[in-house]
Amino acid sequence: MISQQDSTNSIKKLSTRNLRRRSSQKGKRLDRTTIQDSGAKDIYGTNAKVQDLNEVLNKELNAELKRKQEALAEEENKYKRILVRRTEKERILCLAADGSETSKQAFEIFTKEFMPNIENTMLILPYIYNELKDSKYNWRYQKRNVLEYFQAAINASKLKKDEFFIMQERNIQVPQEIDQIYNIATKNASEYFIVGYNGLKGPTLLPANIEKGLDFLLSESKMPVFLMKDKLLRGEKNDGYDWLLIMDRVDSVADCLLPFDYFLPFMDLKRDCIHGLTLLPQIVGKDDMEEKFYEKMKNAGFNLDDQIGYEIHNYLNNQAEYLADYVNHSTLMYFDFIIFYNNPSRYNIQRKNCEVFKMLERVNANMCWVNGYIDKYRPKNVEIAK
Repeated sequence: MISQQDSTNSIKKLSTRNLRRRSSQKGKRLDRTTIQDSGAKDIYGTNAKVQDLNEVLNKELNAELKRKQEALAEEENKYKRILVRRTEKERILCLAADGSETSKQAFEIFTKEFMPNIENTMLILPYIYNELKDSKYNWRYQKRNVLEYFQAAINASKLKKDEFFIMQERNIQVPQEIDQIYNIATKNASEYFIVGYNGLKGPTLLPANIEKGLDFLLSESKMPVFLMKDKLLRGEKNDGYDWLLIMDRVDSVADCLLPFDYFLPFMDLKRDCIHGLTLLPQIVGKDDMEEKFYEKMKNAGFNLDDQIGYEIHNYLNNQAEYLADYVNHSTLMYFDFIIFYNNPSRYNIQRKNCEVFKMLERVNANMCWVNGYIDKYRPKNVEIAK
């Protein structure tokens, strides 16, 4: 039988044991709470860091967005100012600016030889850059070097103060840079499209890009094209330029003479010489161009005795091979500019097999041409020789 004393002692022991257990569990709960609080502080610290990083990124994105918006606004303002100049009957030339030597040479020829002698003419210089890939390009094509060159060249030239250098980031939705530049030229109502031959390679310097660029120019351009390969100023020749007008009689007489009207404004009637070369295929029995050629040159203001030359060449095929030999290895005359008519219907069928395409690749001279349907877009302020 349990005594009262024993019962009291048992109760005390149970109470003491319960107190110890509660104290122990409470301690454990406190420990867990402490650990949880500590973990919460860690998480909150990480969240704070993420929040700070997001704020930095947002600021950078907002700054980049603002920069692009300002660039677009500036481009739009330039566009509006150019249109004002266009309505004042100024002839607008578009020259593709890039890091190639041919682009720089083209700039020098046009600013020193052509533009000072042509009234109401302005120049726009579209430049396409790629911020992400810029550091990987050849140093000539890196944005900083291109900008430095053209800014210095513009300052040193006699261009008007409001000539327009238009910068635009590469749009990957447009197949090639030349397409993007042409779009700028079209938007700004340009009448002539000037491209450096080596510039067609682009900043990646891929020769395959030249073929794509030539294909685009021959099939798509609705304005007269200057494809610049060579730089020789008139003063370096001690006389004027020598122009060669190629007339392939697979085309009509009117089409053969059409390109001359567009490039006449760039000729110095006192110093330059013009040479006519008629290509006669077998289907054409006799030369019917000589008389019309001389009449055209006389009406334009050339001296028939001193500044005009003419000859014919009969062919079966391989016109490009003949012309490359005729121009590149001539011992009688150094031709600076070659003018010709491109029939787009024929070109679109033959493409790279077309003789015109081969000629652009092989002939070592500055090439000038119009595509057949260009007459629909004849610039209103171009004086057409009668």
